[in-house]
Amino acid sequence: MLSAANAPTHHRPSLTNSGGITEIVLPNSRSSAIYLPSLAFLSREGADRWLTWLVPQGMAKSVLQQYGFDLIKTRFIYPRNPEQCFALFRKALIEGNSHTVVGNPGKLTDEQIEQLEQAALVGQCYGLLLRERLSH
Repeated sequence: MLSAANAPTHHRPSLTNSGGITEIVLPNSRSSAIYLPSLAFLSREGADRWLTWLVPQGMAKSVLQQYGFDLIKTRFIYPRNPEQCFALFRKALIEGNSHTVVGNPGKLTDEQIEQLEQAALVGQCYGLLLRERLSH
């Protein structure tokens, strides 16, 4: 499920790129303008590895092009639910063929975040967790 035609060549970066997890808390579900410029930038980085994005819903190709995405070096995965999103996120991190894996697997436990941290270290890549701010 995570393979694609014309995939970037598999390459392990140097040990200085050890990987890790970063979380961005968004004000609401309509906050894509906050993170799309950063993801577009990341899609143009890492010549030999993908930006992998676990997308909960379709994103118009025209919108991505407006932000400057390199659609050849961006791999889109469409999980069916948060549980599948977490499993696919972890798998994509471990595989190491992405420089960055982005997704919103929902509310995570400390143990799940630790699992993602370990997966990022194994794959020597970065994970970017996007989540919405919880209402009070």
